[in-house]
Amino acid sequence: MTMGNPDCGDHQWLQISLTSAQLVSVRFTHDIYTRAVSGKHWISADSVDFAIGPGERVKLSAGLALIDGEGLLQLEPVRAQKQHPAYPSHGRCPCCSNARQRH
Repeated sequence: MTMGNPDCGDHQWLQISLTSAQLVSVRFTHDIYTRAVSGKHWISADSVDFAIGPGERVKLSAGLALIDGEGLLQLEPVRAQKQHPAYPSHGRCPCCSNARQRH
């Protein structure tokens, strides 16, 4: 597992590397986006099953999710996906002081 904030202190994510026959259960208190970085993954949450591959993501409601598959998967709180308001005239992102960039 890797935890990080690649661009900004407000961006939080968890990266999970799964190998064949691994099953992970994750409980979260906020809605999250689950994105497949590589491989194929099966996710079961709220009695609904999802199958996702590289570049695909699903939004999961707060609660428990069972995750199976092989490859890299990123979990990120929905609130971290918000778009920043217009940048101030000095061209810096208000949340992290990075030069203008898309988050």
